[in-house]
Amino acid sequence: MSSTGSSNNTSSSPPSDHRSTAAVPSSDTSLEWPPDPIPDGGDGKSYSKTIPRYIWHTAPSLPLSDRANATVSTWIDKNPSWKHSIATDDDVELFFQSKFPPNVYEAFSKLPLGVMKADTFRLAVVYYYGGVYGDIDTECVRPIDEWVRVAQSEKQCTAIVAMESYNSFANWAFAAAPRHPVFKRALDRVVEKIEQDGGVVPKNSHFVAAYTGPPVLTAAIRDILHSDHEVASKIMSSEEDLATAKTVGLCLEESSYFGGINVGHAFASVSWNDNDQDASWRKQRQQVLDSHGIAEEEPDGGRPMIKKGGRPNVHVVGGGGEAMRVDVK
Repeated sequence: MSSTGSSNNTSSSPPSDHRSTAAVPSSDTSLEWPPDPIPDGGDGKSYSKTIPRYIWHTAPSLPLSDRANATVSTWIDKNPSWKHSIATDDDVELFFQSKFPPNVYEAFSKLPLGVMKADTFRLAVVYYYGGVYGDIDTECVRPIDEWVRVAQSEKQCTAIVAMESYNSFANWAFAAAPRHPVFKRALDRVVEKIEQDGGVVPKNSHFVAAYTGPPVLTAAIRDILHSDHEVASKIMSSEEDLATAKTVGLCLEESSYFGGINVGHAFASVSWNDNDQDASWRKQRQQVLDSHGIAEEEPDGGRPMIKKGGRPNVHVVGGGGEAMRVDVK
């Protein structure tokens, strides 16, 4: 059985009192988890061809901060026909306990930071249920139907991923049909690396990205495409890779797709108040580094440029056009 195979739990949904409600004034966002989709048989190839109308976020707890309420409200207000859910840490814990095999939950439990668990949840929930995921600090710029439905009808997309930087595809926003092989492979990669290392073993300050971040999604895409290219920009410029992507319904977009055109990203960890719960993971990361005697190694120019009006330019890790490589092998 693959690491993301079906668990022994046969319930179609978590307990009825276990639902997430966003603390936003514009809509009642209470949502029971949707029913389980038809399993893919374990081959990772059979999956729905439709991106369902679910919007997923995750946050440590509720209520949200004022900043997060403002960004989440854009998703609700612009997409009234889509069901919306914010999964708290408790929701995420139960999701992995009830929906995945024991080895997946064990690997998840070994993640030392909430941001790493959130990284893993976004892959898992979109793999399991499908829909659109957006970080809590992302803004929905255009209604989802204007880009997801067009992508499905005109390009037959069953998954939409956009570049983050020269090296990686972004994990702050993406969309997919349930059980899409890219997200299965990404989740498998997280589990495999934790099992291989016997837990999370930081080698430098980029361990979050290496274990659960954009480089993992990028490596999963490379695996599914059987690509010889290790970085996102090379995949995007390869006619062979893009042709292979079409065979699995994977639409790979330029960085502007989720960098201002359809979704904006505030980069809370560097642009919001350090005391905001939604922006605190860098402090937590430093605690892990300190416990291993590792100095922080942030690249110069790591802070994103924020345009007037609050929408960020696309963030490229490493200033002056110098991209930072993160090894996830």
